[in-house]
Amino acid sequence: RILFKYVQLADTPDSNPDAWKQNLSYLLLRYHGRKLDPQSADFAPWRWLAEAAYRGTASTQSTWRTVCVGLIVHPDFYTY
Repeated sequence: RILFKYVQLADTPDSNPDAWKQNLSYLLLRYHGRKLDPQSADFAPWRWLAEAAYRGTASTQSTWRTVCVGLIVHPDFYTY
């Protein structure tokens, strides 16, 4: 429940987009210490990553793993 605070694995970007945005925002705060509004320009690349990963795999588990790896390899992770 630490990584999936606002979503269930069955939730997709189409079935529950608000929960996806909220969970992604939560992960950005947890991994980078940045509280971003889902409407901000800084949030857009992360939303794109999550949605593109889902479109490419159709697997929510793989998608969230991809997002977490992206957050870890990003320079903001090391500077936080």
